[in-house]
Amino acid sequence: MNSFSVLFKQECKEYFPFFRKNEKKDIVGNGLSFAIILILAVGIIFLFLSVVSTYITVELNRVEAPYERASELLNAMYVIISILLVVFGLEKIRKVVNDQKDKAILLRLPIKSSTIFLVKFIISYLLLLVMGIILILPTNIIFYIVLKPSWTFFLGTLITILFLPSISFFIAILLVVPYTLLLNFFNDKKILTLISYILLIGIGFYAYSLLLNIFRTLLETGSIKYLFNENFVITLQNMLKYAYPVNIFTSITMNNNLVISWIILFALIIIVLVSSFFLSRVMFYHTLYRNELTKEKIKKTNINPKKPFVAILKKEFILTWRNNAYLFSYFAIAIAMPLIIYCCFTLFKQLLYNSLGLTLDFELGLFLTLIFVVLTNTYCATNITRDGIAFLKTKTFPYSVKKILLSKVVFCFIVSSISIIASTIMLGIIGDISILNLLVILILAIFFSTSQILLGTRFDLNNAKLILSQYEIDRESSKTIAKLVFIGLVMSLFIGIGLIGGKLLLSVVLSEIVTNVIVYMYIFILTLGFFIVSYIYYIHNVEEQYLNLVC
Repeated sequence: MNSFSVLFKQECKEYFPFFRKNEKKDIVGNGLSFAIILILAVGIIFLFLSVVSTYITVELNRVEAPYERASELLNAMYVIISILLVVFGLEKIRKVVNDQKDKAILLRLPIKSSTIFLVKFIISYLLLLVMGIILILPTNIIFYIVLKPSWTFFLGTLITILFLPSISFFIAILLVVPYTLLLNFFNDKKILTLISYILLIGIGFYAYSLLLNIFRTLLETGSIKYLFNENFVITLQNMLKYAYPVNIFTSITMNNNLVISWIILFALIIIVLVSSFFLSRVMFYHTLYRNELTKEKIKKTNINPKKPFVAILKKEFILTWRNNAYLFSYFAIAIAMPLIIYCCFTLFKQLLYNSLGLTLDFELGLFLTLIFVVLTNTYCATNITRDGIAFLKTKTFPYSVKKILLSKVVFCFIVSSISIIASTIMLGIIGDISILNLLVILILAIFFSTSQILLGTRFDLNNAKLILSQYEIDRESSKTIAKLVFIGLVMSLFIGIGLIGGKLLLSVVLSEIVTNVIVYMYIFILTLGFFIVSYIYYIHNVEEQYLNLVC
């Protein structure tokens, strides 16, 4: 039991930040991350509250039935949450149970393999349980605010939080082997992987644009009721009629068919937990003494001599290309950036015209480009850390410090600039923007992007830890990313709001030519000032910081 508690505490420290008591806290980074998440959460909650309030008033056959409508919508939400939990659980189970980075150490310790499995199994379920609480609790609170049901609603909420993740956990365990095989299939097919990532991003932003369209409708009309009619209700009913076993949790929460639902639920939970335990146990022991669940083919590569700077620049490309996480976080998002801007530009252009009667294509295009440049360049926050301990070998290279770091900056600059050029062309196609203004967007976005790259690289150099696992790199870089995103968003807001506000206010008292000169000077001075400050911060004592970098 002692070995179980020690191992369990260690796993909790690994996967749950609040167990790491002695870890130095990044108050600024954590605060910024919390602020960004809070802003997004408030927006989503406000939108969903409006949807629930409207949907329960929809009449079917000219009869209002708020509890029936609420049951249908809650059932739909539980289905979506279950799918999200399965997707989340697949990767977590693969990492915790199958893809164990620490098993080489654990197998050498006096700990039984059954103890290792039990800890891994519990941690996997707890991760899904925490995710379930984050998704289910706010959803049910919104329904409670709108409906004000009886106390049984709280009991149903508790049951759902405890046991709905177990259903998703069971499904994830059934799918984890095919999922791992699929990952290994894509592992050495990078072009196919990149295309898949771009498609996923495109689908995600299309769904996001639909949500924004609902929000736009809410702002324009003050109501989204017309989006929900009898046909919509009937379609939703037919889609969710066979949504077993999720609808059991809906019945318990909404106090419908309680006896039958409770009997089915308890029988189901017993079957699911027992099956999950034994299935995961078989997979765990199958992989415990092997390197991977499936074998990976190794291909020989031809080595061609390159010029020194070209060689270290190519190294940055290969390092990104070979890692699927980096391939998604940088290449896929950079390539998809024009598509993302297209979705958002067309939506907000119509919103501005319908609500304010304004056509601000240039201003909106510049603002959106800067916003998504900020999100694309978050990859720069790992420019140093992602090399790991191999970065220390660069101290033996016959290159200057500035040249080594320049290779990282230039690589990010090339990728970002190509994405910005493609986005500018997209704006020229879909927007009423002159060639001169397109050129202004291009120049400002490139300077802005370079500023972000310099800041991200220096932030990472100042806080680099070179002996981290991939999970630890993601965890530590989130602090740097929060700072980088916050600074970028603040600067883009100053530029975008200053441009729009300046044109609207100055045009009242000044001529159009004078107004344009003033606002253009404002955005150029602000952007160039941001670039100069970033560059000075980047080069300040950079050699000393680099030479002092140790494990």
